[in-house]
Amino acid sequence: MKLVTFLAASVASLGLVAAECANPRVRQEWHQMSDADKSAFVKATHALTLRPVSNQYADPSVMAWHDFVIGHSNNAFWAHGNAQFYPYHRAMLWQFENALISTGLWPSNKGIPYFDWSAMSQNWWTSDIFSGAYFGSAVSTDPDTCVVNGAFSKNAYSVAPDEHGRRNKYASTGDAKCLRRNGQVGSALNDATSLADHLSSPSYVSFTCQTPVSGEAYYDETNFHSTGHGVLGGPNSDLGDASVSPNDPLFYMHHAFVDKYYWRWQSQCDAFLYDYTGVLANSDDPVSSGTNVASAFFNLDTWPFTVAQVLNTQGNTLCYTYSKSSGDIAPAKRPVCPTPKKFDIPAASAATLSISDPAADSWMMSSLVNLIRVKPVSVAKGIVAARDGNATAVVAVEQTATEPATTAAHETQAAAHGTFGTKHAVEKNETQSIQDQNAYTATEHTNGTTIISYTQMNYTITIPENFEKQLVFTGAVVALNEKGEKERFFPPTKEVAYTATAAGFSSLDVAAGTSCLIAPPPKLSKEYFASMHHSYERYISSYNTMVMKLDVYNEDMIASKCANAVSPSTGRS
Repeated sequence: MKLVTFLAASVASLGLVAAECANPRVRQEWHQMSDADKSAFVKATHALTLRPVSNQYADPSVMAWHDFVIGHSNNAFWAHGNAQFYPYHRAMLWQFENALISTGLWPSNKGIPYFDWSAMSQNWWTSDIFSGAYFGSAVSTDPDTCVVNGAFSKNAYSVAPDEHGRRNKYASTGDAKCLRRNGQVGSALNDATSLADHLSSPSYVSFTCQTPVSGEAYYDETNFHSTGHGVLGGPNSDLGDASVSPNDPLFYMHHAFVDKYYWRWQSQCDAFLYDYTGVLANSDDPVSSGTNVASAFFNLDTWPFTVAQVLNTQGNTLCYTYSKSSGDIAPAKRPVCPTPKKFDIPAASAATLSISDPAADSWMMSSLVNLIRVKPVSVAKGIVAARDGNATAVVAVEQTATEPATTAAHETQAAAHGTFGTKHAVEKNETQSIQDQNAYTATEHTNGTTIISYTQMNYTITIPENFEKQLVFTGAVVALNEKGEKERFFPPTKEVAYTATAAGFSSLDVAAGTSCLIAPPPKLSKEYFASMHHSYERYISSYNTMVMKLDVYNEDMIASKCANAVSPSTGRS
């Protein structure tokens, strides 16, 4: 009776305020900790590597190190490049933190430390994190780039079983069990000065840089998350792999810093605490109920929480905060805070419940969602919006048509017409307009490529040969390769070209650690962005824009003879 009463009240009421935790754990920056605390953290992390795999994600007290790696690897496609990125990894860190505490080697009032590498972006490799006393050298002298010292050296630790062969591209020869790390020592990371301005974003969609058509989320305009993986881990490393990066303990301190950046943005406005909008990776995400429209009511992939449960770090589910660090540079322009609205706070967030078992908590939220889920509705002949349980995406029943062959190009074409699903619920009077907006034509060529042409958009997307079209969205196409692996393809993007300043200055010529000037991070590889299901062309435009902003800053440093320097990485703050 109590459960029925609770669910009925939850459906009828929107805007239940999350209860606040009384004594939040404090996550400190690594360099703020004592040597004793650093050693305790290393011992606790290594203790998790000695546990047997539990093959579950609800009870962190029995979870092993490899459980976290496997869970992240299995759900990497869903957890990156879309709205779910921040809450997914926040939930992962919370479970990891609880697992550390359960070892008895890490105090319950302390959170996991974060590595604010933006405060030492020009010489990050000098941190004692990369010492034999802690997590091993940044760069490897081993022929297989294995970590050879520290608690996770090749003689003390083995990476998680690679059931899906995701490490094969760099660990198919040599020692296949060692942790691989080969950091790009001498290369800079994104500086705190570069990260500051994006905190002025007025909404979650803007903060995550989600595009309106394909929904790619770049986490911030500088791509600092990806750069951290690529530079700290280096080429052909575990940390540099989008899937199995939790093999490296640096993953957790890097992602705690990423989460702090999200927390800093949220902390500026009450409305930001519950601002969660955008899209998911695909509408066939197991938790999506057949839509790629993000909802705080959805469960997270892997972890036994809904999105709503982890939006507030001091609600009744999470209970932690962050220390201030020298990289906390405020944006030049603070955001104008929107007025909090009732629907900004999801109904029946687990933060309003008093349930100790997170698995039961997740089940209750799922029950609530099932009560209010839209029933199946036919939106067009041959098109059915599936909405039952963990339903599939809107299914397009393709109709074949014959088009004249292009003899000049020696091609034959087979056209297929369909629509793709991006709506959570479709009203009958919206059916035609949505169908028209989402219409496309797929043309197969004799060279094996498939061209997706949008009837309402002025662009096409090319799917290479040996790929099978799976899902079509307004600005991206998901296709399967011969191994059944998913890849995204995008329309051609006009690149933002890099140009030096009028005086001919370029930050690309600056060496890391040179006076008060800031060097930009190196470009990441095209392969890395393919593994993240991002458009590499869009990344290049973002990278060029970031470097040109640095050019302006560095020219000011030269003109002022470093008097205007604000970067903590150059010894002035």
